[in-house]
Amino acid sequence: MLPLRSALLPCALVASLLLAVGSLHAQAAPVPPSAPPAARAPDPPAARDPKPPGGIGGIVVGFAGLGFMVSNLATMPLCALDYYEEHDLRGICIGTSLGLAGAGLAAAIPGLVIGFRRRRVYKAWRARQQAAALPLRIGFAWTGERLWLGYRAAW
Repeated sequence: MLPLRSALLPCALVASLLLAVGSLHAQAAPVPPSAPPAARAPDPPAARDPKPPGGIGGIVVGFAGLGFMVSNLATMPLCALDYYEEHDLRGICIGTSLGLAGAGLAAAIPGLVIGFRRRRVYKAWRARQQAAALPLRIGFAWTGERLWLGYRAAW
């Protein structure tokens, strides 16, 4: 067994070296004083008016839910076929079709409401951004044989 004094010596040496290196590092990289608030540059317009969500995801989910609902309601007359009558499945078929149509409607309504609301906010934001941009818009159009150059000026 090692004496207690010889076991603590390497630990104390390592600890003192770490402290010395840490203090040298802190002294080698002084932190510059921060600029006064009046001397700072103003925030760019994009930081003041961040881009809102476009709402396309909600609109896609809403129309997908509507399509799912319509497809279930459109195929519900198939439940009147003889196959479903023979096996006593007509009630289950109609109930399943109505349940799935209700699920599609439950996804469609909030998706469309939230999606169109977000889209309206996004379009208003985009109009503000375009109003702050250059007043001259230049565009190109290809009509098969000719390349057209167009412009629009706004003041």
